[in-house]
Amino acid sequence: MVTTTFSYHGVGIRAQNERLNLTDMWKAAGADNSRRPPDWLRSADAKRFIGFLAETLNVVISHDEQNQGLTRVVRDGGETHTEAHWQIGIAYAKYLSPEFHVWCNTVVRDRMEGKLAPAGMVSLTEKDFERLTDQTKQIVAPIVDGLHTLTGRVESLEKNLPQRRPILPKTREVIVATIVRLGRRCPCCGLAEVVAQNGSVIDAEFDHFFSNQLPSAKHAWLICKPCHRSLTDGTMDRTEADIHFASFQRRLEKLLPPGDAKSKKATTDHHS
Repeated sequence: MVTTTFSYHGVGIRAQNERLNLTDMWKAAGADNSRRPPDWLRSADAKRFIGFLAETLNVVISHDEQNQGLTRVVRDGGETHTEAHWQIGIAYAKYLSPEFHVWCNTVVRDRMEGKLAPAGMVSLTEKDFERLTDQTKQIVAPIVDGLHTLTGRVESLEKNLPQRRPILPKTREVIVATIVRLGRRCPCCGLAEVVAQNGSVIDAEFDHFFSNQLPSAKHAWLICKPCHRSLTDGTMDRTEADIHFASFQRRLEKLLPPGDAKSKKATTDHHS
């Protein structure tokens, strides 16, 4: 049985063949007790979707709540988790959060449909995947060390630079608008709400990610106060923060209106 593991904000999501682990997805999206997989699967919306999918795949829905293999409950030692066909998983992601649904609709869907694998590439077993991960870590580790060294030098130079350059209102508007479209949650931890429904910032800080001398949208973001404190005092893994910031910037670029001169200026202007 071929196993693939996706990672969302550092939480692993297992997939086997055409199945996604809904319990892993629930944990990755914040583990809201009111949105557990079994409860959602009993909802009218879920049943309607599963019924349509079964008809499309020519599968007869059974009366054992396993839906002829479209969903199932797996007991592995002391752990119990729910698995489902990946298309049911995508529908469940939409129920969990807008940001998580957008991520699943790109990363997970492309992998499950085979778009991320070159033609002729053979799927990896779990053992092969672990070995490849170890090899990748050996390659990436020196690069990460070099980045940390460079970061240290930049921080040292900052001490001799002029005072902090503020993130201007237009730039803040672009960042807030992007986070609203991604579900209003902190792009660093993915858990805390940082923008209210009315568009106001709540319990969050605008952060100069690389340097307080670089205030443009491509060098800044809005994160919750706990994440900001962890970045400031150095208790957060910088490599993990780099990944989340890069992901946010990719989504910011995609979500900016293509002809919006105001947004483009706020993204690139360093206010020199």
